Amino acid sequence: MGQWHSSSRAPSKGKKVLWPFLALLLFILYLLLTSENGLFRIRQLRDKAKTLATEIEILEGEKAELERKRDLLSNDLDYIEKKAREEYGMLKKGEKIYKVRFIKNKESERD
Repeated sequence: MGQWHSSSRAPSKGKKVLWPFLALLLFILYLLLTSENGLFRIRQLRDKAKTLATEIEILEGEKAELERKRDLLSNDLDYIEKKAREEYGMLKKGEKIYKVRFIKNKESERD
């Protein structure tokens, strides 16, 4: 009659230690995922770095093309003449421009 036995309702010592450990583990996991240096932020920064690297490549290509055009405009007289004619409609002395207009007739409009 003097013996004590554990009831099924009383928490065992192992369960008492488990809850604080689980709470600590969940807290650490939360910090790893959501803090300023967390996994989500690191992934975000890596994606942004890839985007910026791609943008840098595009801009470097554009820069190279602009440098090529600058060199042509500085040194290539044929290129300068071509650009002057195409973009600014410039002519040499004695040249004339003939504009051709196409007139639509009523029969071709019906088709």
